[in-house]
Amino acid sequence: PSTGLRGVKDQKERGKAYRYFLENGFSRPEIIGIHYFQWMDQSVIGRFDGENYNIGFNDVMFQSYDELVRQARKAHKNAYPVANGERKPYKKLAAEVPSISF
Repeated sequence: PSTGLRGVKDQKERGKAYRYFLENGFSRPEIIGIHYFQWMDQSVIGRFDGENYNIGFNDVMFQSYDELVRQARKAHKNAYPVANGERKPYKKLAAEVPSISF
């Protein structure tokens, strides 16, 4: 399957990338909202154009990606403290791999 917009080594790194994205967004006063647009991965056989990204919180069998969910919970808990300057945003970068996309 395709990696999504940015390829990372594994699901643990995907969780880091998610948390980095959110918390660093929370820290910027000019950003008024952040969202994640996909609940489920795309089908492994692809959609009409072949795109089959691993971009959901759940795989195609409805199993959650536990590392992503854990990091999402931490980021969401930190939203207001980071936005208010009471806490520094998460700074660990995910280990990236070359992107596979259509």
